[in-house]
Amino acid sequence: MAKTAIFHREALRSHHFGHEHGLRHPGRHHSLSPLQGLFWSSPASSSSASPSTSTAPPAPPTCNTNLLTNGDFSNNINYWTITGNYAATIDGCGPYSNCMDMYFGSGSVQISQSFDTQAGTLYSISFGYYAAVNAGAAFTCNIIAGDNLENGVTIASFSLALALTTWELYGDVFHAAAGTTKTTVACVVTSDSFTQFELMNLKIAIPCWDGVV
Repeated sequence: MAKTAIFHREALRSHHFGHEHGLRHPGRHHSLSPLQGLFWSSPASSSSASPSTSTAPPAPPTCNTNLLTNGDFSNNINYWTITGNYAATIDGCGPYSNCMDMYFGSGSVQISQSFDTQAGTLYSISFGYYAAVNAGAAFTCNIIAGDNLENGVTIASFSLALALTTWELYGDVFHAAAGTTKTTVACVVTSDSFTQFELMNLKIAIPCWDGVV
């Protein structure tokens, strides 16, 4: 199906970019730069509501708000489920004050977290990363319907072939599955030799642009 969306373009430079950022092109990774917020919020509107005795449904998340808890790793590795043969630390790296820094000799490391979604709604996924690996390493983020990694159905998968890199930014979009209000992101890095992989500001949000995907 053809994809049309409104994206913001700007020049990229390695090693530095600001906290406010979003996506330029789905499914591409780029060198980092001081990016502006590529998703922008719609102007606020005011309206008066009539008194009602019914309970209003919860308001949807504000666009460009990270739906993952501790997605920037400012609270160490809390709220994340981590599996694999690894040593993970949280330290200052690249353009962020915190990142998940993973080391392992061979095998894989996976981090996962469930979050609330609305069926059929468009979401963005983005993150910064740095890799010091040999050829053959890979990083994949799977989007799984529900909150059960073992039995859930993968509705989207985003993969990168890794090599020695500068700081990079990756972004893409997906639709939440019907029939569930929970979705899980499970990201795994795999390699058959020593690997250092740094993951920064993993973010899933409702984008602030209109388009048909």
